Amino acid sequence: MFSNITWLQFLVVLIGVLVLYYIIYFIRFRFNGMLDKLNKKSEAYELDIFEGRETDEETRKLDELEIIINGIKTDILDKAGKSATKEQLLAALPEKVADYDGLHQPAYRYALNNYIIQQTKQLCGVEIEEEELEELWDNLPR
Repeated sequence: MFSNITWLQFLVVLIGVLVLYYIIYFIRFRFNGMLDKLNKKSEAYELDIFEGRETDEETRKLDELEIIINGIKTDILDKAGKSATKEQLLAALPEKVADYDGLHQPAYRYALNNYIIQQTKQLCGVEIEEEELEELWDNLPR
């Protein structure tokens, strides 16, 4: 049976199996990291686009909200992971949000609260109540 297989056929099959193995390995273990790097590059591109247009107060606050949300996701929630506790997250959030002027307007505050509640539950497995966030925002130094 082995006499019918040439070295060329053996090497082609071996290389094919190795390529397939590394493709599966990349998709399973490295794909999310690659997507995060691509998203960071697209965020930088979005910031360049935002700089090129004239902004009014509402768009400026919306742009700030988007930047803060991206920062919260990458700097706090992704780094904390499933091992984070509610206290750790509530301690890390104020420094990221302290300078945001949109907290004084209910629409932006509500959007930020909903995002944090949803993402902490999804990424960290921690349930934060809206009342806790409201209390946190009310206690921020202004």
